[in-house]
Amino acid sequence: FTSTRDIYNYLYVNTTMSTEDKRPAGRGRGRRLLDTMEGQVGGMVDTLGKMEIGSNKVEEGETILSMPQGMMGKIIGKAGSVIREMRETSGASIEVTEADSKCTVTIKGGKDQRDKAVKMMGDLNNNNNQNGFRSKDVRSARDRSPSPEVAVMTYKTDPPPAWGSVQYGSAVEVVETEEEKKGALIDWDNLNANREEMERQRWEHLPELFKDFYQEHKDVTTRSEEEVARHRKDNNNIEVRNFNEEDTSPFMKPVSTFEEAFHNFPDILSTIRKQGFSTPSPIQSQAWPYLLSGKDMIGIAQTGTGKTLAFLMPCFIHIDNQKLPRGQRGGPNVLVL
Repeated sequence: FTSTRDIYNYLYVNTTMSTEDKRPAGRGRGRRLLDTMEGQVGGMVDTLGKMEIGSNKVEEGETILSMPQGMMGKIIGKAGSVIREMRETSGASIEVTEADSKCTVTIKGGKDQRDKAVKMMGDLNNNNNQNGFRSKDVRSARDRSPSPEVAVMTYKTDPPPAWGSVQYGSAVEVVETEEEKKGALIDWDNLNANREEMERQRWEHLPELFKDFYQEHKDVTTRSEEEVARHRKDNNNIEVRNFNEEDTSPFMKPVSTFEEAFHNFPDILSTIRKQGFSTPSPIQSQAWPYLLSGKDMIGIAQTGTGKTLAFLMPCFIHIDNQKLPRGQRGGPNVLVL
């Protein structure tokens, strides 16, 4: 050492390192909380979750809050910011679950930790209290919004009774009459005979709806069944089935080009060419003949294979080619769920 300052610095650094070596593992807010507890009350938290203060042991307790279901989002907060801050501030374990259209909050920890967490929940529930607990992520937004009604919050500390421990009395035997056993009779033959007439009366006040806008291209008509089977196999192995398995009517042939599907709609073909599309995707080539004909269809294909365009193009044609002008239809033209 060349000076007294060098000796002082050496002793200070080694004393600091030896002190840090004795600290338990861990860092962050939880580590600082343990350090503070050791400095103030001389206790420690063991792996069993018990706090020792001198010779006394304080067991962890549990408090259960039952709150309205609408409070669940406020308790959790954006990306869990509110519940995370309440856990860090109170030091208690806070878990939120949903059951029977209620939001159940389970708080575990020492009495002071649980009391602090319960107070935070009350402040969060009482939106009229401007000094209540609020997450840093939502304080400014909540100050700008009007305060809604205060929800009712109840809580209990005792667990619910065990299954089978509560007696509800003996079972009541219900005796059915002969008429109840037979049930009501439905005249299905009469209903089926009048079904078409009832359907006609149900929709007769609505304007006539035109669905069939498909005219099979001559190249599709002359295509043999072997060529159709080869096209389906080469395009992700397309499978076609009727809703009614006993139906033996032939399947509609797929189209292989945009011209074969929309040769009667030159404006649509012009738009497709401007977008640079070359050929229809497998789901489009098989779906367009059915949908342009106004037939019911369920199409199943992988994500990104063009299902949206497969139903949107026929939708545009159905909308634009109805005889009644759009302003006089008095309702929606297409429903997409």
